Amino acid sequence: MIAPRMILNLGAGNQLVAPKAGQTVVNHDLIKHRPEIDVTHDLNDLPWPWEDNSVDHVVARAVLEHLRINLFESVGECWRILRPEGILSLKLPHWQHDNAYLDPTHYWRFSLRTCDMFDPDTEYGRDYRFYSHTKGCKWLIIKPARLNNAKSSFFVTLQVRKTLRPLGNLGPGQAQGDYHDEPACHGELVEPSPLPEGEET
Repeated sequence: MIAPRMILNLGAGNQLVAPKAGQTVVNHDLIKHRPEIDVTHDLNDLPWPWEDNSVDHVVARAVLEHLRINLFESVGECWRILRPEGILSLKLPHWQHDNAYLDPTHYWRFSLRTCDMFDPDTEYGRDYRFYSHTKGCKWLIIKPARLNNAKSSFFVTLQVRKTLRPLGNLGPGQAQGDYHDEPACHGELVEPSPLPEGEET
């Protein structure tokens, strides 16, 4: 029996994700400010409270810029908990807009090309391959960065690059759930679940 599709909505705020048929959704936030929040955790505290390879789709809209940890660390945690071919949907503040600096809780602002660093098929990903020791680099950009209507933030969608080790290929000290980095993404792309209406504004 195939496990239900697992969606993790990080820093949900009031933008909750409702499950559809065959889906399990976990709405997370720092505190339980409304009853629909399923898990509370400070994302600055690593590791996050989800198991390796346990999530199919991570949604992180307007949350990672509020963390003290940098983007390699937060995206690296998303890599860890996502299953092979899992999807990461990001919304990040654009550095050229006043709103990126207006919020005093923003630690980070980003360029439209920031996430290129995570994909070794991009120009920046190739030029900065020395970052490849971090799991944050093992991604394929499947929807390039695009500004919202206000040009204050942008959306980008990535797919994780990794495969689980089969039982017959385990080395000393390795478990069945161990994974390794893949130089290329294999299999069909997983279409991310649609986000709530109005998200692209």
